[in-house]
Amino acid sequence: MSDTYLRLQTYDETLWYPGCPVILEKSALLYDRIKNLQLLQCKFRNIQEKSIRSISVQITLFDHNNQMLGNPFSFQYSQLNVLFHGEFGSQTPIYLPVSNVAKFQIMLKEVTYTDQSRYLDGNILQPLPPLPDSQQSLYEKERKKSTKETAHLPLQKTRHKKRILIFSLLSVLALSLIIGIGYYSIFVIHPNHPYEKAEDDIRSGDYEKSIQNSADYEDSETQSKEIQYQEAGVLVAEGNYKEAIEYYKNIYDYKDSAQLQNQAKYNYAVQLLENGNFEDCFYQLNTLHDLKSFEGSDEVYLECCYQLGIQYTQEGKYNEAADKLNACLDYKDGRQKLIECADLNIEYVIETNNWRDEFLALAMYPPGYDRTAKEKYLESMLRY
Repeated sequence: MSDTYLRLQTYDETLWYPGCPVILEKSALLYDRIKNLQLLQCKFRNIQEKSIRSISVQITLFDHNNQMLGNPFSFQYSQLNVLFHGEFGSQTPIYLPVSNVAKFQIMLKEVTYTDQSRYLDGNILQPLPPLPDSQQSLYEKERKKSTKETAHLPLQKTRHKKRILIFSLLSVLALSLIIGIGYYSIFVIHPNHPYEKAEDDIRSGDYEKSIQNSADYEDSETQSKEIQYQEAGVLVAEGNYKEAIEYYKNIYDYKDSAQLQNQAKYNYAVQLLENGNFEDCFYQLNTLHDLKSFEGSDEVYLECCYQLGIQYTQEGKYNEAADKLNACLDYKDGRQKLIECADLNIEYVIETNNWRDEFLALAMYPPGYDRTAKEKYLESMLRY
């Protein structure tokens, strides 16, 4: 294992539930020393005859005291072509949104097959107890001879054991042929295959180099988008929303990138507000689709307008300040801040002797404010 990763825990137990088309053979929790993030790696296996195109799971995280950490989140293994008894997932890191993870729970939500059919469920994968030899099917016994670590895996029932055995033997022959062709293609026709380098780069966290190594192949667009999708997720987990937005922008039509970009923009706006960058915050808020769909967005918007109004008043930008303060009159002391801004603007009009702005200066006061005294004062000072 690279020095980048620290293995925290390995889980050798097999997880499954009756009727589930896949099993989780092995999993591990790791720690990325460079990114300071935990990640989860899972090795799944297809145990039914249909080839799998994609699989969606929901992951719930727990600490050492079995307390749930954050909210459950979804993850999808996509662009697959997993044949019967094929494995997947072991080379796909799942970076976790929280730290101090000790345990996890995986719920299978959906499996999509290459024939466009789907398996929908919502069950949690459970530890699979060992089966006695007397209950193992003919195919399981054959598999036990060749693969010890998957000796007791469950199989979907078929009508004829003979059919299973024949299919198994044909599968072995087909897989051998595929492996042979793949070996020849990768190591003879294309030595140092860029996809292998790309996968190594993903494991080492060098996503940009991985994109370069997969750039010249016919399915490189999907490969590149998936890499950028994963990196964007890491950036979000790190709180680096600005960079994540750019990644999602490049893959806007891939998976749920458009939705995730919108969420990253909102998170970035909140971050800017907390850091006192009110103008940038206001800009980000106005680039969002359906701002009100975000929880707490009303207060974020009002606070941004309130702070910008104060900032512009201090900078002598009274018209800009009034525009923002009018948007938050009933928030905190927004009404009073607008009156103070209008008072300063009156003094500015008098100082510059700009009588043309007299009406606009008076109109700056909030609705319901008695302008009589201000009108007399302004008129007397301008005449003087």
